[in-house]
Amino acid sequence: RCVQETDQRRVHGNRHRDKKSTQKRSIKRNDKNWERDYSPHDSDRGHKRQKDKRKKVFVPGLDGPLLSYREFMELQSEKVDSELGDKIYNKYKRDYEQKQREIFYQEHKNDEWFKEKYDPILSQKFKDERKEEAQAIAQRFFKNFDQGIYNQLNLEVDDDILKNHFINAAEDNFNEEDLDNQEFKAYSNVAQSAWYKEVIPRDDFDITGPPYHGFNANSMTLFIKTIPKHVSRWDIKESLIKVPGFISLSLSEPLKSQEYTRFGWVLFDTEENCNKAASILSNLVIRDYQFTIVKSKSQLRPIKVITCLNKERFDEDLKLSRELISTLDKEKDITINPLLSSYFHEKHPVAQQFDLQILYLRKVHSYCYYSASEYLDERMLTAKCGPIILRHKHITEETKLPDIPDWHRRMKDSIQKRIQESQKIQDEQTEIEEINKKIEEAFSQKIEQIDEKFKCPYCEKYFAGAEFVLKHIRNKHENEFSDVRKKLLEKRMLRNYTKDPNKIVSYPVSGSAPTRYNNRRGGRGGRRRDHGGRSGGGGKREQDKEAGEYQDLDDPKKLQQRDFRLIIDYGDL
Repeated sequence: RCVQETDQRRVHGNRHRDKKSTQKRSIKRNDKNWERDYSPHDSDRGHKRQKDKRKKVFVPGLDGPLLSYREFMELQSEKVDSELGDKIYNKYKRDYEQKQREIFYQEHKNDEWFKEKYDPILSQKFKDERKEEAQAIAQRFFKNFDQGIYNQLNLEVDDDILKNHFINAAEDNFNEEDLDNQEFKAYSNVAQSAWYKEVIPRDDFDITGPPYHGFNANSMTLFIKTIPKHVSRWDIKESLIKVPGFISLSLSEPLKSQEYTRFGWVLFDTEENCNKAASILSNLVIRDYQFTIVKSKSQLRPIKVITCLNKERFDEDLKLSRELISTLDKEKDITINPLLSSYFHEKHPVAQQFDLQILYLRKVHSYCYYSASEYLDERMLTAKCGPIILRHKHITEETKLPDIPDWHRRMKDSIQKRIQESQKIQDEQTEIEEINKKIEEAFSQKIEQIDEKFKCPYCEKYFAGAEFVLKHIRNKHENEFSDVRKKLLEKRMLRNYTKDPNKIVSYPVSGSAPTRYNNRRGGRGGRRRDHGGRSGGGGKREQDKEAGEYQDLDDPKKLQQRDFRLIIDYGDL
């Protein structure tokens, strides 16, 4: 009898479960927006809830490589339409870039090159030094101008000069016959996008002397091969100032490929002092690092020759360059400039006025007028734009020129924008004052006033005024003062780095492309039957796919078919 009752209960239980599953299937068929929750806690109550219509989106981690749109969509378990896919992928990209900026900042905020660029105090110190150097260079330029050194300055070239003194940089196998075949055409026939042509001076032609006065990267210069991250420009300058004839130090941008080390160039007043400095600095050691300093042997950069301009455009450039000089002189506190005087405009021809203004912008302000680019010094300008930029001279006044080229329009817009932003740059120079003000506000909140006296928050001393307490904290409680100051500086550094349009960001190296299921914890088993059921291991189909992607790099047959080896990322391990 007990066995019979047990069998009846088992049969009744099976019938009850079959009835519930049939009811669940019917509800799903009849109403897709609703489903019954059959959890053991509320199945007897018949609880009914509305299905969440929001899509479940899988967002990968932000520390790894950036996924492409296709890879991102393959990770989604539910079907996502293109509009929603674009929206969530763009948000993923923004979050990813923000995360990578924060990671890069944390990794490099203590590097000297990073602090020189973004630390408000150190960057201001470098700006002040750059201002003093610009003033000194301007005085030398005006002295050379008064002595007549620039009397023969002429940055215009015609076809005969190009044929006799230059070689087309675009030709790998150059010969004399190329020049006779009218290789250098009139620029009126060149497309608007081709705003310049690159040429290389012949060996017997000096581009650094008159009438072009281009920059010589090797003259009176020593080259510093490697500057590590923990050495600042002021550490090097402290040793160079003691060397006779030292003029300036120029540093490159940090190099990603060499662990963010930098190159350096040291300029001297004469070749004799430069040669003496090479022997003096041969064993230079700074912060336990021994430098390698040799005579500079940089390769000559190609020279750009821009398209010819008609008189209307020429007059516009003359006026615009004069306005730009006035703006940059104001930033560098250069108060007297003969190039802006009315006597200069009356005495010199228009072409010579323009050439002198272009040369002045390069040498004093490290500004390339034709590319509308500004650099830290003339050496960096030369590395990007060449030792000088020449202007092609049209043959006759009747030469038909195309409409205003695109590059000329973009150049004017960039220069006018730089002039308008000059006031903002001057306002940024008060950044240190803002930090000092915030430091005072932070400590003022901690100062306690008792009757008519003010108590120091870090000791038992009392003062007659809050300003005396602040002075006391700055002088006697250096650790507390430094901590608050450091936190404010780091916030400002991060803000300056984020706002920099030319900031350096290092993204993780991409390994194997992720698929829909191999980038999740525990696989995707249990969601789809054809991917391994509930095992969580990916299933046979996924294993077959991975086996099909395998490549034996040591297979002799494949090595004969290929002339290269695939690069394997150890992150795949």
